[in-house]
Amino acid sequence: MKKSQLNIFSYRDYRSFIKDRLAELKAADSKYSYQFLATRLGIASKSHIKMVADGRHNISGELAARLGQIFELNRREQEFFLALVDYGQAADERCKQLALERLCSFGSFSKLHRLDLKQMEYYADPLMLALREMVELKDFEENAGYVSARLPFKVGATRLRKALAKLLELGLLERDAAGRLRHCEHHIATGDDMRSLAVKTYYRQRFKEAASALESPSDRRRLGGLTCAVSRDTYKKICDIMEESLGRIYVLLDGEEEAEEVYQLVTAFYPLTRPLSDEKKAGKSISVSKGDKK
Repeated sequence: MKKSQLNIFSYRDYRSFIKDRLAELKAADSKYSYQFLATRLGIASKSHIKMVADGRHNISGELAARLGQIFELNRREQEFFLALVDYGQAADERCKQLALERLCSFGSFSKLHRLDLKQMEYYADPLMLALREMVELKDFEENAGYVSARLPFKVGATRLRKALAKLLELGLLERDAAGRLRHCEHHIATGDDMRSLAVKTYYRQRFKEAASALESPSDRRRLGGLTCAVSRDTYKKICDIMEESLGRIYVLLDGEEEAEEVYQLVTAFYPLTRPLSDEKKAGKSISVSKGDKK
């Protein structure tokens, strides 16, 4: 069997690796196919591995280990492949974070994805998030005393230096001809991609901060909300209005010349009710457990 020329440590999706490794093997020997892999693995369903690669099925740890052997992965590559499987199939964010930590223990992975990992760190670090905006304040001073005085948590000189170094490395800040820090671009928007672990971390922390803002004086914060019944069409229209409003805010902020404070704006529009199944929509009875009956 042909030894793989693929760098498995460059992958973040084990399903993509399965597809690429199979294609590599098939190019060298036409007998290789998803059905052939299933036969080698001794599983009854000839389409199971294809469904795994397509994201329709998950793969067990035992089967993944045997597949790694068929792919002729060495011990280190095999360990990485199993960690990649755990990352891709994590049942919750804690499991996903633990799997990511395992991936990061492989130096090749951390090196290849260094900027992506630092981007994740940016979203998770309240200091970096605040610092990026603080440099735009008209009285900003690049020292720990100033930063600590303006933020609700203590910041030491070492932590400040490291945070600024990461922001510069990520290209989120730069220095002008006089050495003063400034934005490379004015604002970062997370977009609507909630699949990313980094973005989920970002929103979780921002909404916690929004809750704590209830303790701030009313003239320094603005909170509002409503609960409403809507159709799917109205939901989409409200999302469009929210997106348009954020666009108008970006334009307003781009014209800001003498910022005095750093504010955090988060928006959320999410369901409280769950959709009915097709059977319940069709009018079939809804079962009630004994513990729910009165």
